[in-house]
Amino acid sequence: MSSSNEDRDRNVIPRWRDFRDTALRRELASVQQMVPRRTDWNDDFPRRLREWQERRSFSFAADVLSCAVALGRESEVRDAAEFIVTCSASGYATVRSLARSVLGEPLVVIPDQSVSEDPSRAVQRRVHQVRSVLRESPRNAIMWVELARAYATLGLPKPAERAISIALRLARENRYVLRCAARFFIHQNDLVRAHDLLRRSDSVRADPWLLSAEIAVANAASRVSNHIRSARAMLEGRRIGPFDLSELGSALATTELEAGKTKHARRLFRRSLERPSENSIAQAAWAQRRFGVSIVDPGVLEGGSSSEATAWAKYQDGEWQLGLEHAKRWLDDQPFSSRPATFGSYIASVCLASYDECAGIARRGLMANPNNFLLLNNLTFGLAQMGQVHDAEREIGRINPEHLPEQDRVVWTATRGLVQYRLGHFETGKALYREAVQLASDRRDRRRLALASIFFAMEELRARGSDGGALRAEALARCEGLPLPELDVLAARLRSVEWSRQ
Repeated sequence: MSSSNEDRDRNVIPRWRDFRDTALRRELASVQQMVPRRTDWNDDFPRRLREWQERRSFSFAADVLSCAVALGRESEVRDAAEFIVTCSASGYATVRSLARSVLGEPLVVIPDQSVSEDPSRAVQRRVHQVRSVLRESPRNAIMWVELARAYATLGLPKPAERAISIALRLARENRYVLRCAARFFIHQNDLVRAHDLLRRSDSVRADPWLLSAEIAVANAASRVSNHIRSARAMLEGRRIGPFDLSELGSALATTELEAGKTKHARRLFRRSLERPSENSIAQAAWAQRRFGVSIVDPGVLEGGSSSEATAWAKYQDGEWQLGLEHAKRWLDDQPFSSRPATFGSYIASVCLASYDECAGIARRGLMANPNNFLLLNNLTFGLAQMGQVHDAEREIGRINPEHLPEQDRVVWTATRGLVQYRLGHFETGKALYREAVQLASDRRDRRRLALASIFFAMEELRARGSDGGALRAEALARCEGLPLPELDVLAARLRSVEWSRQ
């Protein structure tokens, strides 16, 4: 049984994009009337500018350009940007795109890679490019963050952490470095370290982008932020533009919502959408789904400003193919995250019966998250449905069931049942499916009960087992009244399976 379409708890955790995309989204510009931040980069900028003017090479131009964008001093490095654009050096698409942005040229943000190409090779190429820059500019904190992101995407946490640690030593108070470092530690399930990094920053009270991250990470870590009062004062002061306050409003809204203060939360969410970041749109859309709070104008989602939010909206509307396309764009945007990969592989397998697509997306997610249960399960499901049963058996064998939560144990047991059916071990498969159905029933988990029953009936019908007709009727009855968009298409698929009593 493929999983999951569940809307887990969500916070406005900082997005971790490459530096070019973050700059193009204007998330690095100086905040209006913000108290100047202490940062080593302010001290380093004159040195970097002087080195560029003296040596005029590609690496020194890239170094000063990255520093200038992070500090909001783009106007001082136009000559470096022009040099980069006209330079004959090959590669370095990120630096070239950033230079064009500084020069005011319109750009389309291009994903790092697509599911259709070998993702490992694309990211390894990125590692090679970044390391080439770092050999000439070893104090470029941005490039160390870029290297960490590539390593995290490849599922190499130790070199990624080393790169993040170097970036923090070079530019500990830089907004981009801090937010990305926090996101890395969240990826490593070290929420306490991520929060400590933000709450101890000298810049957190003055920078709304850091303040929003601190509150969001505190929520995720089940901690209470000490900066809520400062955040409210900053939001109510209206001395800062709405875009820079977007994620701060969203973080506060989420805190209010979880405290049961729906009216206040709705007001704050709407404030966060005055000129929203992509992350704020995704958070508001989640709140609307999770709590039934009417916030997001459908036009915002139709515009595709947030692939995550649009993927969920298309899933709910039963527009499976569009939902899948946006899930893949979400994965392009956050390639180290397991959430877009689990969601995309679920839509591909359960909603569209596109099992090769399911397996491809799951494999891509597993590159960064090699032990993720849901991704291993979905890969197993896709492989079994394609007839690659021994490969499916190998993948499900990688799952360690010892610490699986009960809801995941339902899914794991059902998927093992599928594999056994496809291996021709019908009685073993039937026993496992019955166990999964019983586990879901004991938990009163109607969603998993319905899904396990559907796939159980399909396998019994496919095997022409004697219980096929009864299991089909039972599964269809369990679908009634459940608000799951995919149940209609699954029920139709189940009805279409031919069966005759042996």
